[in-house]
Amino acid sequence: MAKNKITTIKIEENTKKRIDQLKEYKMETYNEVLNKMLNIINITIRNPIAGARIFRGIKRKKMGKERLEKRFENEPQEENLDGEKNE
Repeated sequence: MAKNKITTIKIEENTKKRIDQLKEYKMETYNEVLNKMLNIINITIRNPIAGARIFRGIKRKKMGKERLEKRFENEPQEENLDGEKNE
């Protein structure tokens, strides 16, 4: 299997922030996010209802993770076996 070449693209900072908002998980790459969005666009062109469902699912998942992070943000950290605080 041939390995794809890697390239650099220039985007405005605001565009980068918008792409960051589309990430479903912290370590998701920009390549993954952009491919996911292109796939969703293709699905939406063929079936707008299916595309809308996918977007709603991503939004629900993201909102759920944000609520969980906020909930645990304020809880005291537990110590591990070495007496150090877990992050």
